[in-house]
Amino acid sequence: MATNRVQNKKRILIFGATGEGKTTLINNLTGINRPLNNGATVVTFETESVFDDNYEYIDTRGLNEAKGGTIDQGTAMNSLKNLIFDSQVGYNLLIFVLKAGRIRNIHQENYKLISEILSDKQIPVLCVVTACDDDDFDNWVPQNKTMFEQRGFIFSDIVGVSFKHSKNKTLEQVYATNRQESKTRVLTAINQTASDTRIFPHQPNKIFDCILN
Repeated sequence: MATNRVQNKKRILIFGATGEGKTTLINNLTGINRPLNNGATVVTFETESVFDDNYEYIDTRGLNEAKGGTIDQGTAMNSLKNLIFDSQVGYNLLIFVLKAGRIRNIHQENYKLISEILSDKQIPVLCVVTACDDDDFDNWVPQNKTMFEQRGFIFSDIVGVSFKHSKNKTLEQVYATNRQESKTRVLTAINQTASDTRIFPHQPNKIFDCILN
């Protein structure tokens, strides 16, 4: 029975560069406080699944170490094989995570690697922009949507979130409200954009050519 419940959950692959807020996002969605990756030790394409009542969130780590990284090629290839093996089970949604600010080359490389090469543009992509703090909470996404379009990103939706905390009691009341609203925004977007059935990458091995060339 437990296995059936896991198999029936929608699978969501969460990807992006190290330090963009992937683990923080999953922690706030699930209420499970997993340690944050500080980037000191990075393993390319390491994945970890976290579950709630409806979804399986697959957290990828070290995606920005794909080319010219700080780990040996053997470790990188083994981790990459694990990602491809995991992809054979299929995904209902991809979530691309990046911090509010300018779009860098690493963001475009990560997007291309997962959305265009691994999934062959077949799986819907939701963009979650983290660190939309204070005045940016409601304003950053509307003010910057065209920037994504100009850079060639194709998203089913873009959501701005803030999981900021403060020791100041007055500010913390505001931030706590924003954290709850952020969770609601993301879950609503997931419900609206995730495929009803799992989509299986047709040629996941194509990602090897991109990494090796």
